[in-house]
Amino acid sequence: MPTVAALLLSTALVNPAAAQSPGLLTDPNSWRTPEYKAQWGLETIRAANAYARGVDGTGVLVGIIDSGIFAGHSEFIGRYGGGYDYQSETAQAIDRGGHGTMVASVIAANRDGKGMHGVAPGAILIVAGADDSQGLFIDGTFAARAYADLQARGVRIINNSYGDDRPVTAFTRDSYLSEYGSSVTAYQRAIAAGVLSIWGTANQGLNQPSAQAGLPHLFPELERGWLAVTAVGPGYEPDYTNRCGVAKNWCLAAPGGGDWWFPNPYPDDPIVVADKDGGYTKVNGTSFAAPHVSGAAALVWQMFPFFSADQVRQTLLGTARDIGDPGVDEVYGYGLLDVGKAVLGPGRFDWGDFVVEQPGGVAFFENDIVGAGGLVKRGAGELVLTGHSTYAGATRVEGGFLSVMGSTPRRPALRLRARWPALA
Repeated sequence: MPTVAALLLSTALVNPAAAQSPGLLTDPNSWRTPEYKAQWGLETIRAANAYARGVDGTGVLVGIIDSGIFAGHSEFIGRYGGGYDYQSETAQAIDRGGHGTMVASVIAANRDGKGMHGVAPGAILIVAGADDSQGLFIDGTFAARAYADLQARGVRIINNSYGDDRPVTAFTRDSYLSEYGSSVTAYQRAIAAGVLSIWGTANQGLNQPSAQAGLPHLFPELERGWLAVTAVGPGYEPDYTNRCGVAKNWCLAAPGGGDWWFPNPYPDDPIVVADKDGGYTKVNGTSFAAPHVSGAAALVWQMFPFFSADQVRQTLLGTARDIGDPGVDEVYGYGLLDVGKAVLGPGRFDWGDFVVEQPGGVAFFENDIVGAGGLVKRGAGELVLTGHSTYAGATRVEGGFLSVMGSTPRRPALRLRARWPALA
């Protein structure tokens, strides 16, 4: 089995940020501490708005396949939930190359008043060290094993900040199977089991994503559990990033930092991350765009624990801010990640009917939902719609209650809450 090149980057030290305050529900500004502001990507994806809704990733297991993790870093106290190093065949928390530690910090570094914090600082990280003995490459055989093992641990999100340097369009289905057959089987099983797989598009500056990020182009059955992530700087597209290309329908953009110009010691607009020596560093790349989305997925899943992987995926895509050409395009896909909007529920029904299997409790969809699909409510819980939606499909209640405080295509805005009970 050939190896898949990891997207590794250089490191440099930065000073830790000042202490943070607890943050208040309903007040996004209370979450914008110096620690928060040290990582410009958080504000770009409107993370403070999500935190003010009461989510930080608590209870969500996020898997990482990478070079491992330095779990002794203060940013991972209480965040590291275990893992496995396939090179040494032990459960040691080691990181030979340092890349995995950096990626992990973007997802879930502690909100502790030091350095920076992750998108989902309450999530638990399960880390698969799948690199070679030098920490430079991800071994395909190890990665395939890791998919099965992470799934067995109950992981629902797997971050993959590595990939082949060839674009997906360089492969046919048969040629990919010839090189990476065991990996495809592992992906198919994981997606069938409800895992969401998130990939950076790679750093070759191409118009097409890496073979792995674009894999549903060859294996369409993977799309329902797949996201590709291209990188942006603050307000611009860096030269290094691969675009969404043929993956545009399962692709979005997230902060990855600007370009790195020799002899500058740091990239433009870098992403601040924890390093394997216990300090911090400044980096760039789609390797760090992908974990912004993985952290965002954890926030959405905490808010809506009854969502399927595909529904989390649809919610992240459908609430992204449209940038570049209008609509879904080959540069940015659905647009720029907006987790502050994603935790308010889906924004688009572009993938057929959105079937809510809600076993109990009360949940709110607060966005103005558009798209060709409809809404189906099942389960004993109550779903409350507060937006003014114009989606084209039907609204059906097959279980529990649907309450309309805004409007749907077939129900105008109501001054009093309307409840649609399931038909007997």
